[in-house]
This record gives sequence, C-alpha cells and structure tokens, in this order.
Amino acid sequence: MAFAQRTFCLVLAAVFCIQLSYAQAVPGRCECLKPLTKPYPWRKIEEFSIRAPDSLCKEVEIILTLKPVNPDSEKTERRCLSPILRQAKLLEQCWESKNKDGRKTVKISECQLGK
Repeated sequence: MAFAQRTFCLVLAAVFCIQLSYAQAVPGRCECLKPLTKPYPWRKIEEFSIRAPDSLCKEVEIILTLKPVNPDSEKTERRCLSPILRQAKLLEQCWESKNKDGRKTVKISECQLGK
C-alpha cells in the first residue's frame, strides 16, 4: 500500500514538472499587432512609451496615448506606430534623452519636435 502511494506521488510530481516546463515555453504576444504605417498628428498625441524587443516580442513597440476627444472624459485611446517611420525615429530620440529615470511614459510636450 505504501509503495503504491509513493509511486503515485512520484508520478504526480513528474507530471507537474512536465506541465510547468511547458508553461514556461509558451510564447508571449506583442502589444502592437497592426501598427500605424502613416504618421499620427502631433497635436493629438498626449504621451508615448517605447518597449524594446524582449523574449516575448521581437519588435520595438512605440505606443501612443492620444489626447481625449472629450475633455470631460477620462478615457484615452492608444495607437501603435510603426518603428520605421520618421516620426517614430524622432520619438525614439526624445525617449532616449528624456527617459533617464526609467519612467513608463514620456509626455509629448517634453520633446522638442517639429509639430
């Protein structure tokens, strides 16, 4: 009887370890599945963030947070910008110069960009 319980526990532990190893190999997803391929109007952008490539997403992701259409609304929209655009390159330069303290976002008003 004790042998059967011990064997069951070992099999259960082995199954658990195998399942755990599969869970670690599940790939993540990029947040930006379809980035904008045209520049977005500067006046409509409130802030932005840039995510470097990592093990979950192989692409640079530039995420724009737009100004609310209705000033009374707290709801904000987010758009992704293709990193190959000139606008994206300007945002990357601003990010590198302004984001020294590891903030998650940079206000567009902090950047000296041609608007």
